Amino acid sequence: QPYLYTGNYSKDKIDLYVKSRMKGDLQVRFCESLLLKCGGLLDPCSLADILNRHYNSTMKLKFALFTFLLLFARGCDFYSTSLWFFDNPTGETNPLYRFFGIGWTGLIIANIIIVGPVIYAFYYFYFRYKRPTNFSEVPKNYIELASLQYFDSTDKFYQIFYKTPKNKCVLIAHIGYVMTIVIIIASFIVTFHNLSQFYSLNFYNQFREFVGRPQFVIYGLMLLILVVTYRHILISEYKKYKNIS
Repeated sequence: QPYLYTGNYSKDKIDLYVKSRMKGDLQVRFCESLLLKCGGLLDPCSLADILNRHYNSTMKLKFALFTFLLLFARGCDFYSTSLWFFDNPTGETNPLYRFFGIGWTGLIIANIIIVGPVIYAFYYFYFRYKRPTNFSEVPKNYIELASLQYFDSTDKFYQIFYKTPKNKCVLIAHIGYVMTIVIIIASFIVTFHNLSQFYSLNFYNQFREFVGRPQFVIYGLMLLILVVTYRHILISEYKKYKNIS
């Protein structure tokens, strides 16, 4: 059934809508397939509605997938830790156990306290986050845009490391995305470490002898993942801003 033109949306606005949600050839293929199905009579208003439904369903799928990966990764970490924790917990490097003596139940509770808000912030990023686009200045790069998003100024990004930003909603959204990715990857790294150590794999034993303290390598990788993921979300924000500006 062809869609009839009932709106006053311009072609430029629809093109901008598509560009803000799809990349490259996917934009062309998606729009062409819609036009073919509708006999070429698809109007801009209906196209916007269809794209919006497509975008929302994609976001729901991504959220469900990453949430599953997050919970699965944490489960893998706990399983691999449980293999030897109860018999010989002295080798546990988790700071909560090592410095504060928190036991197994405490570790589970601590993870729930940490992962729960992360999942909420990740949900906020996908379904509630409204990117600020109206600024008093025009950002020249992703650092200046982040500074504007956080503090309404292009030269205050460094304050994010010690000061709560004015626009807390932006920070919540960014934390949700970054920490979800970081926790997933870090959990799988720790799981690999635990299993390799428990089953005494030769190549990993050689690696441990070479580096001395593998936990420092793991913490270094976690920090690197955090920096790379945070930079990625800031660059992604800047690209979206450029598409709609």
